[in-house]
Amino acid sequence: MDILKICGAAIVCALSSSLLKKLGAPVASSVAVAGIVLLLSLSLPKIADAAAFVKETAGDGFEYMSIVLKVTAVALISEASCRIAEASGEQSLSSALGAAGKIEIIYLALPLLHDLFDGASSVASLSS
Repeated sequence: MDILKICGAAIVCALSSSLLKKLGAPVASSVAVAGIVLLLSLSLPKIADAAAFVKETAGDGFEYMSIVLKVTAVALISEASCRIAEASGEQSLSSALGAAGKIEIIYLALPLLHDLFDGASSVASLSS
């Protein structure tokens, strides 16, 4: 079970970073950032497997699933970037990264929203 490895690594990084902060070591935030990168790298193979499974099973609906996967990837990447900025003490940068991630998600979802509104308007025109 990979989740045990991921959680174990997270606990070791958190405890190491906390201990280094208490000792006043300047590398404490670097340990936290390295931990985030490690955790993401442990999770990447699972994301790739999930994407391959979705592509294989979605068939004609892969266009929509592709959008959902891209939006999910942007959300994960922007969230991790926000946490790295926060761990470095850059709160304003973290907020800006969060806003940029949300804007990118809206942009990526526009084709899906367009098709959704087209479908709703065609249903509305059929009922009148």
